[in-house]
Amino acid sequence: MKKIKLLVVFFLFAFIVKSNAQKTPEELGTMAFFAFQKDSLENFFRLKPSFAELKKFGQKMGIDSLSDQFKDFEKRYPLVIEFFKKKCSNLLNDTLENKFSWKNANLQKVEKRDTVLLLNNSDTNSLRVTITIVDIHFTSEDKNFILRLGDTFQYGEIWKPGNNIELIRVKNTSNGG
Repeated sequence: MKKIKLLVVFFLFAFIVKSNAQKTPEELGTMAFFAFQKDSLENFFRLKPSFAELKKFGQKMGIDSLSDQFKDFEKRYPLVIEFFKKKCSNLLNDTLENKFSWKNANLQKVEKRDTVLLLNNSDTNSLRVTITIVDIHFTSEDKNFILRLGDTFQYGEIWKPGNNIELIRVKNTSNGG
């Protein structure tokens, strides 16, 4: 049964890579997992939205792209991308603390959940933004983990990662692990 699951996941990944489009948050999560497992983060980094995509997305949400804050963000965006890349590289390479191997990791499931945030917390009439969080559950070395994409968004028909990514070790209560 485990081999059948792995085969299904492999074919799903092959299809997603071939189509080069992640049309659901779950497909984005699957692509992210295999990018880490196969040590091919460059493919994952290519999924990051361009500044033009962010600008268009922001305009749809009613954000003034001519504002000083938006112009400041445009100047900082390359640094945001570099920070994201560094954080992903650290997650890929710094596995000693959790004592696991990405190469031996097995995808269990990908879950998404939505949360609504106010753009301006002090104004209850502020524009509301729905953020989709993608949790990628996997095991490695008999330990459970979640790779969390903390802010994914849909650009047209394609889902892309935001800037928040983290690795969470899930404590296994059944065997004390």
